[in-house]
Amino acid sequence: MAGPEPQTPPPKRQYVNFAFYKVDPAWRRLPESERTQGKQEFIRAVEDYTGKVMVIPYSTVGIRGDCDLMLWRISYELELFQEMSSKMLASGLGKYHWASTCRRPIPIFP
Repeated sequence: MAGPEPQTPPPKRQYVNFAFYKVDPAWRRLPESERTQGKQEFIRAVEDYTGKVMVIPYSTVGIRGDCDLMLWRISYELELFQEMSSKMLASGLGKYHWASTCRRPIPIFP
């Protein structure tokens, strides 16, 4: 007589998010030093989530008129998207960005 079947844990869900951002033209009129600092802060905010959120950035400059940057983000924790977005928008560059289109996170089932 065989014992009970060992239960396998349910597969982890991945969440996928596509966020589109447009730079306010006022940002381009800032002094070079301020723009550089803002970009570095924005990059640090993204890099803080290395290992927790996979981020694949795309420039849409010259392709779409309603946005300049698309971030394709993948994570196992939905809350990380919100935390990361808050940090990015609090950066020097983030203050001059606005989300032109955001799609709801999509759960991916393995």
